[in-house]
Amino acid sequence: MNFCSPTKIMDYYDSRDYLTENTEIEGKSDIVDFFDGTSVLITGVTGFIGHLLLEKILRCCPGVRQIFLLIRMKKGVSEHQRLKELFENYLFYTVRKQDPNCIKKVTLISGDCSQPQLGLSDDQRKCLLDVNVVIHVAACLQFDAHFRNSFHTNVVATHYLLELAKKMKNIKAFTYVSTAYSHIDNRALKEVFEKPKYSYEEMRRIIDGCTDEQITGLMPLLLNNNTTYSLMKSISEDVVKEYIDCLPVGIVRPSIVINTYDEPIRSWINGINGQSATILGTLLGILHTLNTKSTYVIDNIPADKVVSAILASTWDIAINKQKERIYNVVSSKRNQITWKGVRNRIYSSEKVVSLSSKFSLWEPYVIIQSNRILDKILILLLHVMPACLVDIFLIIKGKKPMLMKLYRKASYLVDLMYVYFSVEWFFDDNNLYSLWEKMNPVDKTKFNFSMIDFNWEAYYTYYVRGLQLYVLKESTNYDDAVKSRHRRKWLKIAHYALLMITGFLVLWILKILTGYIFYKTCSYVLFYQNTYNIFPNLKLF
Repeated sequence: MNFCSPTKIMDYYDSRDYLTENTEIEGKSDIVDFFDGTSVLITGVTGFIGHLLLEKILRCCPGVRQIFLLIRMKKGVSEHQRLKELFENYLFYTVRKQDPNCIKKVTLISGDCSQPQLGLSDDQRKCLLDVNVVIHVAACLQFDAHFRNSFHTNVVATHYLLELAKKMKNIKAFTYVSTAYSHIDNRALKEVFEKPKYSYEEMRRIIDGCTDEQITGLMPLLLNNNTTYSLMKSISEDVVKEYIDCLPVGIVRPSIVINTYDEPIRSWINGINGQSATILGTLLGILHTLNTKSTYVIDNIPADKVVSAILASTWDIAINKQKERIYNVVSSKRNQITWKGVRNRIYSSEKVVSLSSKFSLWEPYVIIQSNRILDKILILLLHVMPACLVDIFLIIKGKKPMLMKLYRKASYLVDLMYVYFSVEWFFDDNNLYSLWEKMNPVDKTKFNFSMIDFNWEAYYTYYVRGLQLYVLKESTNYDDAVKSRHRRKWLKIAHYALLMITGFLVLWILKILTGYIFYKTCSYVLFYQNTYNIFPNLKLF
């Protein structure tokens, strides 16, 4: 792909999105051939990875016979309406252009992973018995979710799907999408099954034998610096392990999933995750301190790389006779980037994409430090005190205070993610790259998940643009962009003016303190001399 020249900043406003051109690649694709004529069940399709997974299958595997989508009603929006909105997303523009009737391949299955037996009817279960491939993406992603909800959504639903898959006559692959942080107690995670802290049966007894209030009280003790999400994922993986001998099962473990690289839309994101929330908070001038080491490697993986790895792994699960088909989809082993590297690349991206936003509250800057006490001091000075002053000003003007509420929420999210940011992780990915070596040149192009030659600088050049477009929903109208840059200009002036005033105040206070200390020292010396002259035999020390 060709990125625009740094001198052509206006390109950012000329076109809303960059779309991948779906050019045909000559040659045989083993992965495409595998999906030809198959019936696929996908859960979690309304999520970030689910959107991209469905789009990729429809665009790159047009021979797929049927795709079942498990979707639930959410916040009063019906399953049918959610499916309609999904296909209306700009993400599917290329797919709709390529095949206007592609939606006819999709069958909606009304279900809910948090309900017993997924909330499926007998007819729906019978309908799914002809499925050839199951890709289970659905999960409760909340790090602090209540055990009961997370257990049913992440663990029980997986167990039921595996039981259902055993009844499928021609099942070829069952792919479970987990996380590279499923066993958070291990800082080095290999591509093997690990024993969870609690087994399925143990957690089931806790869930069934306690009230919600009792479980809430037990959670801090049971977690012990873990998160609900990671704990339940580790138990789910153990459940998958039980079906190795009777089903072609495998596990895909992505690390921190971030905006797409270029497929099907450059820097696309749906919702917001840990790293994106942190960076967005910094860019908007909300967060100014991050408690980690700037030299720590952060394991990011673009979402389109994850989707390609899921589809390639599904093909491998079907043909691979090994029992431990686990694939860590990570970047740190092949192509590292540190927190400092992320920060520097985002700041340098302003040569191409403006960091200005109409939602900005202050000039973006962040202090990365690893001292927990210093972090609390910086939070007080850079977050709490300014927020209090702004809220007081808003109250005086008769408006509703908002900044302290915003900081409390941001601080809570950052504290939840501290367990992931506070240490450096080491992941093995030999299985994934053994799969890469099996793939032919056509598949390596169509389903490119390799991070070996990945260009982080090119990626982060447009990363901010993705956050602005798809999270903040900002307009790319030129006049609006000019207003945002004008706002940023004044915020920058205010920022540096405050730094100068603060510097002068510090110097003035130091001057007063120095003068006071000098005066007191001189007074004490004179007092000592006078006392010694009057009482030469007196010992003061």
